[in-house]
This record gives sequence, C-alpha cells and structure tokens, in this order.
Amino acid sequence: MATPRAGRRLLPAVFVTLALGCSGGSGSPGTDSGTIRDTGTGVDTGMTGSCGRLGNFCCSATPHCDSDMSCGREGTCCVNATGSCGSVDDCCGRLDCVAGSCCAPSGGSCTTADQCCGEMICNGGFCELPAAGCGHRGEACCEGDGCLSGFTCAGGGCIACGGDGEPCCRPPSACDDGFVCGMGRCTAAVDCGGDGQTCCAGDVCTGALACEAGVCTTASPPPPPPTECGYATCGECTANYPCGFCGDTGSCMVGSGTGPDTGSCTDWKWLESDCTVAPPPPPTCTASTCDGCVGSTGCGFCGDTGSCAAGSSTGPSAGSCTDWKWLALDCAPPPTCVHSDCGSCTGEYPCGFCGDTSSCQAGSSAGPDTGSCTDWKWLVSECTAPDPCVGASTCGGCTDILECGYCASTSSCVVGGPTGPSTGSCADWIYTGSECTCAPVTSSCTAAADCCTGLSCRAGATFGARYCVEAAASCTTGADCCGYMDCVGGTCACRVAGRACLDTGDCCSGTCTAGRCG
Repeated sequence: MATPRAGRRLLPAVFVTLALGCSGGSGSPGTDSGTIRDTGTGVDTGMTGSCGRLGNFCCSATPHCDSDMSCGREGTCCVNATGSCGSVDDCCGRLDCVAGSCCAPSGGSCTTADQCCGEMICNGGFCELPAAGCGHRGEACCEGDGCLSGFTCAGGGCIACGGDGEPCCRPPSACDDGFVCGMGRCTAAVDCGGDGQTCCAGDVCTGALACEAGVCTTASPPPPPPTECGYATCGECTANYPCGFCGDTGSCMVGSGTGPDTGSCTDWKWLESDCTVAPPPPPTCTASTCDGCVGSTGCGFCGDTGSCAAGSSTGPSAGSCTDWKWLALDCAPPPTCVHSDCGSCTGEYPCGFCGDTSSCQAGSSAGPDTGSCTDWKWLVSECTAPDPCVGASTCGGCTDILECGYCASTSSCVVGGPTGPSTGSCADWIYTGSECTCAPVTSSCTAAADCCTGLSCRAGATFGARYCVEAAASCTTGADCCGYMDCVGGTCACRVAGRACLDTGDCCSGTCTAGRCG
C-alpha cells in the first residue's frame, strides 16, 4: 500500500492501525483499496462514516467529494480556496482558514486575487503582498495588472468591479451574485441567469452557474481521467492522491512522496508547490469590433489601426497605440463636444473649452486631444462667468441689472455694488435707478431721449456719438459742440457755406452735402 502523504491533517492512529491490518478486495466492510475506502456506492464502511464528506475518505466514484471540496493529499475530502471553513484543518494542502474562508497564504498558488488571504494580489499564479502605493482602490495597478480582490485594473488604476453598474472583474469577466456581465458592465439579472432560469444574453449566468442548452444550472463536474492518474498537467496531477508528476516524461503516475510506484523518475513532483507555474497561453485576439475585442480576456482594441491585439490596461503587448481601448465603456463613440459656452462644455466628459478659439473640444485635463490651446478649461469651476453688464449703455438700463452700476464719468455699465464697481474706481457711481439723471455733455449715448434738455446725441469733431450742444446753445469748449461747430463767445456757432460739416446740424443753411455746408 502506498505511504500516505505528509500533511497538516493526520488520520487517527487507531484507524491507521486497523487499515494496515486489512486485506482483501474493495467494496466490502473491513477491506482497504489504498487510502480511499469505499463500497462503490459512495458510502464508506469504515469508522469515519460516509465518504465524500469533509474530513472523510474520498469516494472512489466521481465526484470523489461534495461540492466545493477536493480529494486532498491524505486521501480525505478538504475545502478548496474561497470555500467555507471552521478551522485550518478543513482546508486543502497549504491553505489557511481566515475569517471562515479557505485561502492561499503568501507564496501559495492562485488564479484570482479572491483565492488569496487578506489584502494580497495574485501575480504570476502566486499570492503576494502588493507593493506600496498599488493594488488598492484608486491606486495604480501592481505588476501584472494586479489589484486586490473586488477590484480590476483599468487605465492603469484599480477600480471597483463586480457590483451593479461597475466593470466586470477580469480575469475572468465576472460579477457579484445576482448580476451578469454584459458590454463590460455588471447589471442586475432580471428573470434570467439564476439556477433553472434561461441564460441572459444567450449564454450568461450569475455566479458559478453554467449555461447548458439555454438554461442556467450548476456546472457539471469535470469528467474523471481515463486512468487513476491520467491528469495532463502537473498541478492537476499533484492535487489528486495518490498521483505524482514525472518531469522526465511529462506524465502523471501513481506513487508516493519518494517517487513513482513503478519505474523511476529523476524529476519527481509530489506536491503542488513543486510544480513550476507555466505561463498562460497567449490570448487569441481576432475580434473585428471594439466591443467583441474587449470582451475577450487579455485583449484590447487599438483605434489607430482598428484591430484587436493582446495586451493589458496600459496598452498592447507588442508595439504601441495612442487610442487604446481596454473596457467596453471605452468603445462608446466620442462625444460631439458642440457646446458653445464654457459651462455646458466642461460639464460633459471628456470635453474642455478653449478660450483661444471659444470652442468646445474633446480632450483631457492636460489639453485638447488635437492641436493646442493656451487658455484650456477642463472643469466647470474654471469657467469665467459672462459679464452681465455688457450691452447696457444707459444709466437706467444699467441699474435695472442687479449686479451692475453706472459710472457717469465714463458712461459705462460695469459689475459692482452699492459702494462702487467691483474693480477699479468711479467718482460718480450710480447704483439705483432713482439716482440716474439725464446724461451730461460729452457722455456716450445711444439715443437722444436720454440726453439732458438742450443736448443732442450725435458725433462731435473729437469724439464719437456723445451728448453734445447744438448751434446757438451755451458751451464751454469746442468739445461741447456737436459736429464740427466751434464754441465762440460761449455759444456753439453754426458753420457758413463751404465749411466742413458732419451733418446738417453743423451748417447755418441746414444743408451738408459731401462734407461741406451749402
């Protein structure tokens, strides 16, 4: 009889003594067929009760153990990684029992981070503590796109995955119980995906259920090997008692910790930890569309070439790509970014507003995707509010606007309050409509109705359209007079025939033709 493999769990001494004294064929009480004792119907007739249960001998027929368990190194059933446990003795091999769940310690074998104990990542098939500053939510991805359990690597950072509306965890593309992965996002499974329900989206089920003939059901156990140790890989072989893997021939053989039962082997592997983890085969990335490509594990879509390529969240494995898409949400068409104002533009991701051209463009916090911009605004808070006082030219119209006041000396409407303008100063500040008076001479104007009595609103010799004094009216300087008229003896004098004029009001004859008084 092969020697039982050393491990954490030891069989009771009295039972081992009885087992060594047994003889005869299997299938009847008091007999032994190696370490696994079974009647052939799945019930152990020895002292430990029924086979296949936690801590009992493995059944000779498949399945050897109940669900979530495997046949351990001692020939008894034990709990796999992520399965429930009461103590470390319940867990297979070198697994530990932490917070009621079997898990792999640092250096233990893994395929996903949730199989590792505590806050560890699964890197290259082994559990390890993440380096400082990586692996946690919001931090950069660790080497090999590693993140802690419950997070996935996207855009070089670890983000939550598996929950409602969150990206699917990868690898594999998975969601929490009650959710299914579609278009790279986890969504609630409604009337589909559960045990006995139709498959969502044709072939998607929740949790560990498998889609068979259009219906979600518990995944069927893998078929038994054609021979007792007919496993193909070192990991599968050493996980099943009493098998060991011979590296000389690449074959799985019946044996013990010292070597195979028949023949010899110089490269004998008896424990799973003896196996060298082979790198996974390169992904096959042949999808022609972005959505189809990012749905395949290990594949991303390059917008530069319109092709699917193997890679990670940071880019393709070979070559480079400036428009790399790793998640389904990356495949969405780019926004139009057609907003005309800064606030609306920066409110839509990924649009920013260029003050140089007053245009809304696709980009990032660093600037637009194409071209350059010296006055780039990425956040709504960076936008300057439009001037509410622009367009108000009269005192009354200006003071009707809450944020504005009128500066009579400059005939301008500017932002301010009861005490004065927000920027600069004004000696004759008007903030309320009751303070407005008729516009004085030389003030800017838009209509004669705003002028003080005796003034007009038209151009002068040294200014544009302003309030001015007409002919025969009192004046102080020539600047007070409208058009080309001069101030003579304190009165604006009209212009005689042949003198230059701006309009008919300048001429004594009342006629101004081609810039000359008639």
